[in-house]
Amino acid sequence: MIQQLTKQESKKQGLNINIQPPSEPFKHKNTVEPKITLNQSSPSIEYNKSNKAHSIKIKGSLSEPLTIKIEAEKGIVNLNLEISIEKNSQASIIIKRFCKSVSYNENLGISVQDSSQINLTTINDFDNESIVNQIKTTTLKKDSSIKQTDLIYNGKYFKEFLVNKLSGKGANSKTFIIYLAKDEQ
Repeated sequence: MIQQLTKQESKKQGLNINIQPPSEPFKHKNTVEPKITLNQSSPSIEYNKSNKAHSIKIKGSLSEPLTIKIEAEKGIVNLNLEISIEKNSQASIIIKRFCKSVSYNENLGISVQDSSQINLTTINDFDNESIVNQIKTTTLKKDSSIKQTDLIYNGKYFKEFLVNKLSGKGANSKTFIIYLAKDEQ
């Protein structure tokens, strides 16, 4: 029989129970940290990494595309990536994923504020041993837009779940997906 005790009751019985939440999210012993690189630094680009997510914030207009390169090998990848395009900003972003022999799990959140535009291209190059689960959630505010093109090469299993939230008047989203399994369409 399991008996639930309050903190006071446990002290009366001589038990000192102190439960602390973990300081970091749970990591499996085969979890690998992906290598993430950006092709440029600019006052318009703010990049932060915490134990919960990698976040990129863009303010203003970028004169050239921002390339985000993600690489990983042999293991489990759990990645939270947040991209925020601030009010009255414009950006072209290319995300290149190069992974071998991984179980790749990614939550990609994109927030596009009022009167902002983003062109997003993702190039997913996984080997035939990789299993990929991706969730991409885009929130678009008033008069904002996103044009997304996803190129997916190979992968043993690839599942992508897309959610576009048009939460402002004039918000617009266009998505194109090209999947080439074993280098064939």
